[in-house]
Amino acid sequence: MAAAAASGVKAPVPTITATGTAKTHFFTGEEKEAIATVADLIIPTDEVSPGARAAGVHEWIDFVVANSPTDTQQQWRDGLAALDRSSLENTGQRFRQLAQEKQAQLLKHFAEHEFAPTTPAERFFALAKEATVNGYYTSEIGLVKDLRYAGGTFVDGPETHCPARSAQGTKE
Repeated sequence: MAAAAASGVKAPVPTITATGTAKTHFFTGEEKEAIATVADLIIPTDEVSPGARAAGVHEWIDFVVANSPTDTQQQWRDGLAALDRSSLENTGQRFRQLAQEKQAQLLKHFAEHEFAPTTPAERFFALAKEATVNGYYTSEIGLVKDLRYAGGTFVDGPETHCPARSAQGTKE
């Protein structure tokens, strides 16, 4: 046991070895590719930044779902199956077999009801969109390139007022 001497208080601190219990993969390769395709249609590459696929959103979703409760994992699997069923019913082809334009049209149809989804495919779209946005805007590409977040960088401007700088005699 190590002592916590930095604070001046001596207390036993147990040494715990990290066991690496996090799972890194849940989806099959085909499922993950379907998720990557959906995510990239939700947030595509544009003139400002690369899209969801380039940001690795599908890998992030895979990691999150791999470490989620069984009911959440089943919700994703059921959603992917619903996406394919709906695609087959509407086009005669599985979702990943469609041309990108047809994939986008199908997702646009699901998006019409994203705030009150009634079908399994619409519920999957809402789930996938939320996960895509969360994954994208917590990635370096989404945060830095798209939002242009500069971290702890001080941005000097007319709307900036820093009392600490005034106290130091530094011009605001």
